[in-house]
Amino acid sequence: MIMRYLRNKFYYYKYSISEMCNLGEVYINGLKYAINIDAKKIGEKGLSKTIITSKNGGQIKINKNSIIREGCKIENNGKGVIEIGFDTNINENTMIKTNGNANIIIKNNCEISWNCQILGSDFHQILYNSKIKKSFCADVFIGEHVWIGTNSIILKNTKIGNNCVIQANSLVIGQFPDNCLIGGNPAKILKYNINFRNLSSEEKKGFL
Repeated sequence: MIMRYLRNKFYYYKYSISEMCNLGEVYINGLKYAINIDAKKIGEKGLSKTIITSKNGGQIKINKNSIIREGCKIENNGKGVIEIGFDTNINENTMIKTNGNANIIIKNNCEISWNCQILGSDFHQILYNSKIKKSFCADVFIGEHVWIGTNSIILKNTKIGNNCVIQANSLVIGQFPDNCLIGGNPAKILKYNINFRNLSSEEKKGFL
C-alpha cells in the first residue's frame, strides 16, 4: 500500500490506496485512515464521478480485486463500517450508504448490478404520537457470492445468505437463508436450492 493525499477545500485528508488500483474520475474524502482501498479499479476516466466519503469516524474498506464502476457513491456518515469483500463487482450508479452505528458488510465474489441502493439507515426517525417508533439505523449483511439485479434496493436490518440471487427491481428487507431466489416488492423467497455461475473475464468483455 502507498499513502496519497487529496486536496479538499483547505485541508489535506490522508487515505490508503493500493498503487495497483486503476483510478478513473474519483472523489475521495475522509478523516485520517478512515478509507482503505485495495481494489482493482475505481471509476472510469472521463465518465461520471465515483464518490467515496466517510464522516464522523466511520470506516470504509474495499478489498483486493474488487471493481467499483463509474457513478457509484459509497458514503459512511456514521461510526459504523462499510466493507466490500474480495473479487466483488459493483456496477454503475449504485449507492451504498449508512448512518449512525450501522454497518454494511458485502462479502466476497458478489455481483451488484447498476442503479442499486444498499442502505443502512432510513436517514429520518419515524415518530408515532411524538415518540420514536423504531431505530432508523441497522446493519446490512450480504453473504458470499450474491447477485443483486438492477434497480434493487436493500434496506436496513437485512441479512442475505450465500449464493443468493435477487431479482431486478426488488425491495429487500429481512432475513434470507443461503441459496435462495429472492424477488418482489416487498421481496420474498421465490425458490430454494439455487445458485449461479460467475462469468469469466472473457465473457464479461463488451458489457461489463
